[in-house]
Amino acid sequence: MNVFELVAAFMTAAATTITALRYRHERALQRRAFVQAKLVEYPEVSGLSRRGDPYRIELHNAGKAKAENLRLLLDGQDVKPLQVVGSMMITSRIPGELEPGAETLLRFYLFMGAEPPRRLTVLWDDLAGRDHSFDLDLPF
Repeated sequence: MNVFELVAAFMTAAATTITALRYRHERALQRRAFVQAKLVEYPEVSGLSRRGDPYRIELHNAGKAKAENLRLLLDGQDVKPLQVVGSMMITSRIPGELEPGAETLLRFYLFMGAEPPRRLTVLWDDLAGRDHSFDLDLPF
């Protein structure tokens, strides 16, 4: 076996390994949801914000699988609708699942007199596993 045959055999083995790893990675992505959160500000109308709450939390599933068992944490505390955590209360129902490409808006209020939360954490489960998370630092 000469050097060229040895190099060709090595390159064939490397290409086959890379293809197998790429396929495994693509299959894993098909089983993953990726829920992102961001703050969305609604424009003011006639000097007044819409319904007195100009912000929303937008949840978007950018993954290829359904996100199930969605949960929210504010500074590490579990959040339920109409429950006050610090100076923030989410007034919208938190969906239990989010399909791929879907998004939802959550309405919330901020109150005076308490420390506003600093971090929002979104937790979800999908076909690839449990308790995946996305953190958003809140600017309040």
